[in-house]
Amino acid sequence: MSRPSPAVSLAWKIAAAEAGSAGHPSIERVHLVIGALSLEKVSSAKAGELGVEPDEIASVRRERAIIAELVQ
Repeated sequence: MSRPSPAVSLAWKIAAAEAGSAGHPSIERVHLVIGALSLEKVSSAKAGELGVEPDEIASVRRERAIIAELVQ
């Protein structure tokens, strides 16, 4: 199995945080949607805090733009 992209990994971390803060015992689909849609709110500094390497931030931005285009 291939390694998930930086944006997928970041969306997963956001989903896990969202599920945990809401008291859910597991990550559900709604948390994943929140994670994916929250990528646009992640600054470079916040991405670093969440474990995204500086060289992966451009990849996250590209994937975030694709998600925004799909949602529109």
